[in-house]
Amino acid sequence: MNVKTTLALVIVLVVIGILWFFAPAREAGPEAESTEPVSNAPRFVFDPQPELDALTRIEVQRPERPTLVFAATKDTDAPAARVAWRLVEPVDAPAEVPQVTALARTLLNLQYLVEFTPGSGDQPTLAEAGLDPPTATVIMVEEDGQEHVVQIGGQVVMSTDTYVCLGDQDKIYVASRDLLPQVRKDLSDYRSKRLFDFKPEDVAQAVITQGDSRYDLTRQGDQDWVLNEPVRAHAAADQVKILLRNFSSLRATDFVPADVSGSALGFDNPYLTFEVTTEQRHRIIPDEPTSQPAEPEYETITDTYQIVVGAPAGLDGKQRYARRAGADWAVTVGSATLENLLPDLDKLRDPRVLRIKASDVTALEIASADQTARLEQIDGRWQSTTADLGNVESSAVIDVLNALEALQAVSFIDAPGAPSEYGLAAPRATLSVQVRGSVEPIVVHVGSATGSGQYAYLRLDDQEPVIVVGASQADRLLVTPIELRSRVIFSVPPADLRNVVVQSEYLRYELGRPGDAGWKLVIPVNAPLAVDNANALVANLARLRARSIAGRFDEGGFGLDAPALVVSFDYEFVPPPEPDADEGPPSPEEEPAEPILVGQTLTIGRVDDRVYARRAEEPYVFELDQSVYRTLSAELIDPAVFDFGAGDVVAVTMQFTDEELELRRGDDGWEYVPEPFLALDQKQVEDLVQSLAGLTAERYRSYRGADAGELGLSRDVTVITIELTDGRTYALRVGSSGGVSENCLALLVAEGRAFELAPQTCDKLVRGLGAYLPAE
Repeated sequence: MNVKTTLALVIVLVVIGILWFFAPAREAGPEAESTEPVSNAPRFVFDPQPELDALTRIEVQRPERPTLVFAATKDTDAPAARVAWRLVEPVDAPAEVPQVTALARTLLNLQYLVEFTPGSGDQPTLAEAGLDPPTATVIMVEEDGQEHVVQIGGQVVMSTDTYVCLGDQDKIYVASRDLLPQVRKDLSDYRSKRLFDFKPEDVAQAVITQGDSRYDLTRQGDQDWVLNEPVRAHAAADQVKILLRNFSSLRATDFVPADVSGSALGFDNPYLTFEVTTEQRHRIIPDEPTSQPAEPEYETITDTYQIVVGAPAGLDGKQRYARRAGADWAVTVGSATLENLLPDLDKLRDPRVLRIKASDVTALEIASADQTARLEQIDGRWQSTTADLGNVESSAVIDVLNALEALQAVSFIDAPGAPSEYGLAAPRATLSVQVRGSVEPIVVHVGSATGSGQYAYLRLDDQEPVIVVGASQADRLLVTPIELRSRVIFSVPPADLRNVVVQSEYLRYELGRPGDAGWKLVIPVNAPLAVDNANALVANLARLRARSIAGRFDEGGFGLDAPALVVSFDYEFVPPPEPDADEGPPSPEEEPAEPILVGQTLTIGRVDDRVYARRAEEPYVFELDQSVYRTLSAELIDPAVFDFGAGDVVAVTMQFTDEELELRRGDDGWEYVPEPFLALDQKQVEDLVQSLAGLTAERYRSYRGADAGELGLSRDVTVITIELTDGRTYALRVGSSGGVSENCLALLVAEGRAFELAPQTCDKLVRGLGAYLPAE
């Protein structure tokens, strides 16, 4: 018989078997029992179906195999919430919840198409259906004690359906499932390999011992952890959470057979012991309900979970034996997994040097560079209680407090040598902060930098270890008290200024503003005002603010003995009315006091590229931004030298040391007077005339009365004479500035007006005939 013939016969037999099974029972004698009616629609074995969440116990009985008993535990604060299934027989251990849940759900939702009375007609008996005795009996118990018993038999011939009956055995159901694989599972299939079922956030204490090392951790509040051993310090909460999470999720690789010798497990001299204590608040449910609503009461339940890790399991060292406290069974756990339970003190220690918030600091005392200052927060503002410090720069104080809050240790020296080794015998700075809610201040000493210069040493006043921090972090604490002084130099409404005097290296300027009129130049007399520069000067001066505090005047080195600029001004100030001792505060209807003029003076010096300033009669020196200096020293006289246009010029003569260039405007354009027939580059000449008409001074040396000889412009200069259509002429002498300035110097001869010109301007003016000839 070939393969095709055999396959065909098998298919025919299967079809005949199915038809025979589902065919109506043959007619029986009058004493025979008839088969129950059959519906083509599947129906549930349990009707009504029990609720899965109502089950509290599941028992699986199997011949010649240990009975499995599972118990459900629930959260008393949330009765409907399932916490876990536990194995209570044959061992007390956590169960694989998905496996137990799958078994229960499968049986509760079991469906069938056929039901019959055992042995009726041609139907199988209990024994023929594998139900006497059953392959397995599963008893499911609800909270109220009601039991649901399912007896599981064999499989239907040529099918994956299973014979089952309920506890009374009156009927057999042909269940549309293959139940045998689930009920034949071993204990290890239902037993959870997760060793613990607590929540890491419930842990209140943890003790880890490995060899001679012992780590004792205690939780404070909800988030903070304290390391009690091997050192007394705050612990890094995130690192503690990682340890506890690793411990709570610890899983066994396998279960150790009961016949393995206890001495071989190594628990007498453990490799590692990890123990945690949990605390849970549970709501107390009163035995009898009360008529009046009452405040809920809670009790704290404490549990301890411990694992002891012993010897290596096997020669390769990839596993170790482990046992839970109180358990009479052991497991193996991966060595790599156990490594995650070993603390690293450097990581476990909280790197935060100070556990404070800058906003909680109420007082700060700084001792640095032989200076001491104390500052307090009063009415939401930082104020100095040190007499000579004056007003305080709040942002500078907050910078220091933020630096303290951000301090992060890179290492700790728990057994340090002499303080002098770390620069702590004479600290570079000592800062003491008073924090809201704390009685004692926190004191930080800043020592020297490390040899590499990358780090620095710190020490807290009440602690032994020397703390290593980044050098940049330590530098933020090295502020002298003077640096905390307010950087505000002047703070006056610009509209209240009445006159401003600026004494520069060469000129004295005086601005006046009678009433609410605009600013005028009083000195030099009748000089036109550079309005934009004057307005910028006043605006900056009235609200002048320093870049930083540079030091004290008596320290010298700020260029103030030979100032580059002295600026003074008067402003109107209305003194507040004084209260009458007898009549109390002044009435709003009283006439305001007459304004008085208050004078201020600022001396400005320059050293290299830095600008320093000092208010009169005050010891502090401020450093100004370069942009501020440029505004304060800007030219206040209108820089336009001439008031005519290029079209008004009819002739230009330039007298050089060895050459004279005379140009005159003719009917056909500009001519070279000595040789009218010489062709000129008309554009170049027009550019010269435009430059002369639009000539601007970079800075005035004198507005009138300057002497050419005193300026060094009596010889070796270029003399430019400009003739206008209205007959006016101007003589201009242009030469070297005779100083450090890169500008050249010019003198408007008749007016005696000396001023500096930009180098490129001079280059354009001082050119011979060749510059005005056409290109080849």
